[in-house]
Amino acid sequence: LSGAGRGVDAAAQAIGGESLESAQAFWHSIRHQTHPAFHSDGQWLWRLSVPPMTPAGALGETVIDWAGGQRWVHCPSNETRLFATAAAHGGHATCFARDRVEGTGMQPLEPGIQRLNERVREAMDPHRLINRGRLDSEGSHAN
Repeated sequence: LSGAGRGVDAAAQAIGGESLESAQAFWHSIRHQTHPAFHSDGQWLWRLSVPPMTPAGALGETVIDWAGGQRWVHCPSNETRLFATAAAHGGHATCFARDRVEGTGMQPLEPGIQRLNERVREAMDPHRLINRGRLDSEGSHAN
């Protein structure tokens, strides 16, 4: 918890728990994704943006951020099921795997949105200089 002293004290009393001695280091590790919760051997890290009221257990074991609207999930390498999982809960997913060699890691767009995206891209960036490989229609599929 952070904020004005009285607000933090009231929230801490309402929800309970313990204070961290090294809270600043803890939050730094969360912000920069260096906390052990963001690393799992042989697994890819995914960020899911979902409605905050999505039940905590609906996406498996997660790190929950943004008042429930952002979830960090690990998934076996080369598995892209979290695109469908996020969409089923009204959200989208992005893969943060360093060793991913195919696809963009971004949620595939619906065909109509993809066409609109292409039209905007053609008007704004006809030489495709911005975000090469991340926003290309041929790269937005889920492989």
